[in-house]
Amino acid sequence: GRFARAGCLNIRSDDQLPLFPKALAALEARLCDRDLFLTVNGTAGRNWTDAGVRRLNAVWLDLDGHRLGLTAGQLLDAMHDELRNNGLPPWSMMVHSGRGLWLLWCLRDVAAGIIHTPPPASPENVATVQSLNNQLARRFAHLGADSKATNAGRLIRAPGSVNTKADARVFWYYAAAGDLDAFPLYTLEGFADQAGLDLDAAPHQHPSPARQRAARRPSPGDRHPRAR
Repeated sequence: GRFARAGCLNIRSDDQLPLFPKALAALEARLCDRDLFLTVNGTAGRNWTDAGVRRLNAVWLDLDGHRLGLTAGQLLDAMHDELRNNGLPPWSMMVHSGRGLWLLWCLRDVAAGIIHTPPPASPENVATVQSLNNQLARRFAHLGADSKATNAGRLIRAPGSVNTKADARVFWYYAAAGDLDAFPLYTLEGFADQAGLDLDAAPHQHPSPARQRAARRPSPGDRHPRAR
């Protein structure tokens, strides 16, 4: 990843989110006390829009429980109950964003030979991820789930940064951070099945003109392979 003037840390499409726990944790000591964001999914260079997404790193749930008077601890207790009693798959990462919680379930490509490779952002896969995010948001609306934080180009607060609205530090927590073999990874089909979500609820989407143009534009890593 890299820093940009806008205060975003961009994870490129050839990086893999499940391999970042140590690297992201190391950033906490070096980030300044300001709002800083990174892309949930891998993007093409500095194209942080939905059309710029190249790899789908995760399915996620953004819980803004503070709007309902719920603390982060109360949100976490409620989600642990879901995990124990209602078959919710174990999350890969949890982010305390200052006033709420993010839960992320990291993805792997079922067709890839390397288990940690995220699925490509084909129109069908993008529609599926956004549909799963929307279904999770509806399911947990009673906990303040943000139904607008479901798009593929979504930004998330960086670890060690500060949520200036809440005057609070942002913390990331990783499941089995010291053992990648135990790190929870899911195929889209496997996650939907375990979570009891409808994999077929996503409408078939054709690539938008912006996505078609972005797909034809080579990323910096493609132009300079050694830079990876």
